[in-house]
Amino acid sequence: MDVENFDLTKTNITLVYDELNSKNISLDAINDKFGDEVTLHKLNPNIYLLAFNNNIQFQLGQRRVVASYNSENQKTINSENIEKVVNKLFEVLDTLKNTDLNAFGFNYDGIGYLGEENGEKVDSGKYFLNNFHINQDLIENNINGKLKNFNPNLAIEKNNLVYNIKLNSIKNTNKFNFHFNVHYDQNDFLNKSKITEKYNNQYEEALQIIKLI
Repeated sequence: MDVENFDLTKTNITLVYDELNSKNISLDAINDKFGDEVTLHKLNPNIYLLAFNNNIQFQLGQRRVVASYNSENQKTINSENIEKVVNKLFEVLDTLKNTDLNAFGFNYDGIGYLGEENGEKVDSGKYFLNNFHINQDLIENNINGKLKNFNPNLAIEKNNLVYNIKLNSIKNTNKFNFHFNVHYDQNDFLNKSKITEKYNNQYEEALQIIKLI
């Protein structure tokens, strides 16, 4: 795919535990550690939302810790923002009790922009329909209708990891929404510098895969 630009607008690290519910979450420890820096919401008896002042929020409970960064005004997220998420994540993890990590993964969401062809912008919906190898004639004959666009949903195995990619065209534009996930079935969460490096590197890997499919 000829993609001229990407804007990363949402991203998260998700940690999955053997068990994580209200008995593992110390509200006193969270308040003592963060004070006015965080606003705490109880979404249900076993899920808490921690909203920080810098576009970072956490969801704790139901076996998961989800550390998210949401950009303002669709401004693209950079490596500095990702480093802030990782630093805050390790601070939050210090407040949890008796947890055993099962797996973790990275998620990336944003907008891609297709390049021009012959000096004209490319319609993303038509591009996906014409360039991903589906049997359009067979589908249209079977349904007795017209297939207007196609949004790819891919699972790619590479380097002993599975990458899940979803691309959704934005109507009548060269833009498309993308979602990218990579999952690690391991319980060793390494350290801040290693996780930050993986978090950044896997986003670059995502962009390369999207460009090459």
